[in-house]
Amino acid sequence: MSIDLPQILLIDDNRQDLDLVQEACADAGIHAIFHLSHDGRDAIQFLTRLALEDVALDLIVLDLFLPRKDGFTILEFLRRDDHHLADIPVLVLSGSGDMRHVERCFKLGAAFYLWKPSVYQDYTAVAHRIGELLHAPPRSPRSAPSLKQREELMWSLHSPGRWAGSGG
Repeated sequence: MSIDLPQILLIDDNRQDLDLVQEACADAGIHAIFHLSHDGRDAIQFLTRLALEDVALDLIVLDLFLPRKDGFTILEFLRRDDHHLADIPVLVLSGSGDMRHVERCFKLGAAFYLWKPSVYQDYTAVAHRIGELLHAPPRSPRSAPSLKQREELMWSLHSPGRWAGSGG
């Protein structure tokens, strides 16, 4: 008997933050497969591969300020119409308290925004929100990407200038 575990992509350049999110989820009884990405460009490449292979991801936890491509660029990439990634909920977990950043994230489709905790006990709130997002009503079914969409995704992997950072 196999158990289908949710798949979560954690995108953060701080290894300690990645570890703390996973530990808090484990402590909260959230069992999941965690994929880790340490910068924005690698995250976009990983997401592109998932879209090409039609692999479902249940949640993305995203830091905003990353090397090579920032979190805003990743949100813009996810919301494009030429692939099937727009339905993945995104929890932004950032150290920025700038309300312009919060507003921009929501405009780009983030499901929730939390400030990074400074102590481990506060990571329980992060785990709680992750649990809520994982148990939200199911997203609408999606069809596999067309051949044209797959070609465009492959092209985007090999075009480094196409996803230039949008600032923030």
